[in-house]
Amino acid sequence: MQINILRFGALGPYPGEHVIDFDALGGSALFIIDGPTGAGKSTILDALVFALYADVSGSSSDKQRLRSNFAAATSQSFAEVEFTTAMGRYRVRRTPEFGRPKLRGAGQTTVPATTRIERSTGANSWEPLSTRHGEASLEISRAIGLDKNQFQQTVVLPQGEFATFLRAKSADRQVILERIFATSLYSQIQEKFDEERRAAERDRVASQGRKRDAAQQLIGRLTAHGASAPSYAAEIEQINAIEDASSTSVSQAVEQLLSVRRQAVTIAEDELQAAGALARKQAALVANLDKAHELEAKATTASVKFDEAIAARASAVELLAEHRNIIDVVAAAEDCDLEIHKVGEEIGALTDLQKRVAAMPAQQAAIKQTKCDFFDLRHTIEVLSSERGEVIPARLQELAAHLRGEQQRVESEVTAAADFQNRLFEQRLAGFSAELSGHLVPGEPCPVCGSLAHPAPREAAVDQVSEQDLAQARAQLERKNATRRQLEGQSAKLEVVLTAEQITEGVVTSTASELTDAVEVDVDVDVEVDQALRQLQQRLTEVTEELRQSELEAVRLGTLQLEQEQAYQRGLAEIADALGADADIPARISALKAARAAIEMVRRTSMAASQAAEIKAAAQQAASETDVVVDPEALAEARQLLADCSASEKGLHGVHATLMELADGVAALGAELLAAAVAMDDLDARIGPIIRIADVLNGRGANTMMQPLKAFVVQQMFDEVISAANIRLSQMLAGRFELVDTEGATGLERLLGLGLEVRDLVTETNRRTETLSGGETFCASLSLALGLADTVKSHAGGIEIGMLFVDEGFGALDQDRLDDVMAELLRLRADGRTVGVISHVSEMKKIIPERITVIPLASGFGSTLEVSWM
Repeated sequence: MQINILRFGALGPYPGEHVIDFDALGGSALFIIDGPTGAGKSTILDALVFALYADVSGSSSDKQRLRSNFAAATSQSFAEVEFTTAMGRYRVRRTPEFGRPKLRGAGQTTVPATTRIERSTGANSWEPLSTRHGEASLEISRAIGLDKNQFQQTVVLPQGEFATFLRAKSADRQVILERIFATSLYSQIQEKFDEERRAAERDRVASQGRKRDAAQQLIGRLTAHGASAPSYAAEIEQINAIEDASSTSVSQAVEQLLSVRRQAVTIAEDELQAAGALARKQAALVANLDKAHELEAKATTASVKFDEAIAARASAVELLAEHRNIIDVVAAAEDCDLEIHKVGEEIGALTDLQKRVAAMPAQQAAIKQTKCDFFDLRHTIEVLSSERGEVIPARLQELAAHLRGEQQRVESEVTAAADFQNRLFEQRLAGFSAELSGHLVPGEPCPVCGSLAHPAPREAAVDQVSEQDLAQARAQLERKNATRRQLEGQSAKLEVVLTAEQITEGVVTSTASELTDAVEVDVDVDVEVDQALRQLQQRLTEVTEELRQSELEAVRLGTLQLEQEQAYQRGLAEIADALGADADIPARISALKAARAAIEMVRRTSMAASQAAEIKAAAQQAASETDVVVDPEALAEARQLLADCSASEKGLHGVHATLMELADGVAALGAELLAAAVAMDDLDARIGPIIRIADVLNGRGANTMMQPLKAFVVQQMFDEVISAANIRLSQMLAGRFELVDTEGATGLERLLGLGLEVRDLVTETNRRTETLSGGETFCASLSLALGLADTVKSHAGGIEIGMLFVDEGFGALDQDRLDDVMAELLRLRADGRTVGVISHVSEMKKIIPERITVIPLASGFGSTLEVSWM
């Protein structure tokens, strides 16, 4: 795994956004993350772990510290990482849940956490994989091959937790090593063989049960069909004898049982066929007798029905006489359809005439309504003509008189305002000398003559005119002129309307108060004069159009009234001609319908008599053609014999079905019994090797080590890790210690074989890893992590660890050990790996040029960082 780019913003002490491009370091490097205590060095690792696993590094850390308290309320906290594994290059972006002020109103709102994972499909091209937290986490685990805890024991060693893998239990180490070295294949082999062993044993038990069940079911089938018979007793004894026999013996016994059952079925089939032939012969005889008896009965019935039909037609013809005054009785009896058609046409004509009589009152009402509408419209035309010719012209003349009066008043006001302005101007000229005197200062020259002496300055008059007074007079004159121009415009508009409508001055019929009600005459609201003029013009147009439409409608109503009256008179004449002397239309229609019903009865009875005659002739012809003489006693005897034959055949069918069912049951159960016996023979042939191999792979049987295959493989990988780690540890601790696996544990620890101790090469004793000092523990943990990466790199198919982060721990080393550790870390460049360390040790800061420097900002503003790759 290789970390390519890390981006984050508004996290921990960092209010802004930052980008760390690890690709710029090259294929291998050693860099340091430097900065004051609490400035935010570990937050960089928190951002990396949060982006990958939605959590912070270190078991004692809290995700609540992710949201920066120095960031703006609208800034989004996020962490984004691009990384590469054997499965490709990925980009993951996560945002934590945090609270921010509401956009409207007071209080806080919670911004939910988000996740997005993408996979690279080319340069600057990404394929979205998921935005769901659970799916993204599964995808990351598949790509990296490690969960968060395993990641923190192999890639990121958080502050205070770098010794976790060193001191882990065997079971925890096994999980990490299995995922790193991809040893699941051996687990699958082990589980596959053990499952086959369990399946074989289950199959043998099941096969024994099936064989036993089949034998008992076969016995049960025989006893259900007569267990007391001697032949069945012998067969039952034979079945019990073969329950534990081989498949060959079972096959022979089953075949013998089937032979006996099949022979019994053959005998039953022969008896059934003989009984069936006899029953079919007797059934044919009974059928011939029944047919002859039926033909005789049909001929008798047809003769009776023919007589009844002839009598019914005679009665229907007699009823026609009751309607002789309406229809032709003789014609109706001879051709019913023609008379029914004639009567129907007369009924239709009378029905139409009845509808016309019923519609006459409605026609009278329509004529009356048309007359009323015409009268109302004539009144409307008179009112509109009066308004058009008298009312509107009078209102326009009143408005013209009002404007003339206003013009005369305003003209006098303009003259008065001009005279007033002239007087003020003359007074202003007269008061200039007094105004100049008011500005004279003793000892200073006069602005007019230049004299320094001012013997007799003129005093100002009480009513002296100022420039402001003149300006007010000019403004008043201008307002009066504007009012005059406005009135002149309104008069011109009114004159155009009067001319267009050919309205001349005449006697004004309206009073002055009526005009005042319509239009206010105050010059300050002259706009209402324009409005009144527009309203009168609009009303004049509307009245003209309404008058035109009303006159057209009057013409239409006069024509309509004439047409309605003519149609009404024509209808009266036609009805009178059609009725003649018989004026009761409903009675005439009722009589015609009764006559039609009588004719229809004659038609129906005539058709029934014809059909009865045909049926009678056909029945008599069929009865005369048969040569069978029906004897009632012989017929009853033949039917009884047929019933006896049918009962015998039915009973034989039951016997045959029972024997067939028994034979089928013996065949099916015998096949099951034979299949179970064969399965047991096959199982006995293959179960031995499977059990032996499965026991060895799972630490049982011939496996003297008592260690499963997957544990053995992991232990071999672990031994290689320890060997690689000891090479690093020897350089760091001057060859005093080495890591050794131990078999001193018991139970599961012993079974897994992943125990770990430290060998003191000076005292030649083994020690528990917990007894190492702080510096020794750090060196052993770092060596183990590097050894793990070395071993993975030497094996194809494992999880490559291309980057390692170490948070603190260097402060526990003395100067010599620090030099040894630094020398070992610097050697990693040649191995193609990148290591990042967080440390306050000044010697490391001097030795390592590549660095990420965390810089505190001013008090209360958080931190920032600078990336410096050489």
